Amino acid sequence: MDLTQNFALPVPGIMVPAYALTIEGAALPAPLLRSILSVGVTQVANKPASFSLQINDPTLTLVDAVDGLFAEGRKVGIAMGYVGKLQPVIAGEITSISVELGESGGLTLGVEGFDGLHAGSRGTRYREFREGLTDSAIVQQIAGDLQLGATVDPTGPRSDRRVQSNVSDLDYLQELTAANDYQLWVENGILFFKRVRSAPQVTVARGRDLISFSARLNTAGHVSAVEVRGWDAGQKQAFSARASISQAQDYVSRLSLTGQAQIAGAANSARVIYADGAVRTIDEAQRLADASLAEQRRNQLSAEGSAVGNPDIRVGSTLLLANLGRFSSRYIVERAQHTIDQGGYRTSFEMRQQP
Repeated sequence: MDLTQNFALPVPGIMVPAYALTIEGAALPAPLLRSILSVGVTQVANKPASFSLQINDPTLTLVDAVDGLFAEGRKVGIAMGYVGKLQPVIAGEITSISVELGESGGLTLGVEGFDGLHAGSRGTRYREFREGLTDSAIVQQIAGDLQLGATVDPTGPRSDRRVQSNVSDLDYLQELTAANDYQLWVENGILFFKRVRSAPQVTVARGRDLISFSARLNTAGHVSAVEVRGWDAGQKQAFSARASISQAQDYVSRLSLTGQAQIAGAANSARVIYADGAVRTIDEAQRLADASLAEQRRNQLSAEGSAVGNPDIRVGSTLLLANLGRFSSRYIVERAQHTIDQGGYRTSFEMRQQP
């Protein structure tokens, strides 16, 4: 596919891959668009999303330190999809530029960058958050520090203080994300801290738009229950909370009868987490037990593949795989890569079973 098809008129019944680029908010002129060899955007759960461009630039004027359009630090916006129907997929800034001299003498410029979450990786800090402040409120505060808006799902109350102990804001956000079994991503200057993306389910089917696929069902190390034990210093008594796979019928129904027996019948099948100091109430212990078992459920069935380009496949979105027998299931996307080049538009993905 010639990338100049971005300017072609749509043909009825034919989906023509297309993209649009802005630099510092201004649309890239058509002549420069024609020099772009490939456009790629990669989204990974709980990490900064990235973009990459391959550009034919024989004079290297596009990366000139003074007048270069693609200089480091410049703001870039990318939309992808099909002629007449584009969706923004990333807004970020350039962090690296490179050049490659081919054997034929041609110069290819490489431009890469990250979205706004990348700013959280710069530097470390120590700070304490007051007792009772929820994790979702802490995330909102950090988002403000990073000059991002925030859309968060509320988290449960906490009785102790949280401490960011000499780590980057990004590392600490990832810590809070894991503690709550959430996902973290940034879009259009908004930081999202949510269990799942609030968007329609995307269906990809074998024999229709699925190009490649592999999946793995795994029970190694799985347990029938998770128990979290803590100590109430004020009451001077122990407490515990428990989460069991018997409460997760979606997980159990995915297993064969022998697989169910393998987990439920194993000696010492329950995992015990001693969380003295980490949890101070029964509610906090229950959230930790639920999050630990949810992680096991997600790890039960993992998959990766590629499909005809679809900008709706994004981190946190629900993807339904169809016409794949036992592996037909609802998954949560944890990595999505969108690429438009001379081969067309393709979306690759990695995902795990919806908990």
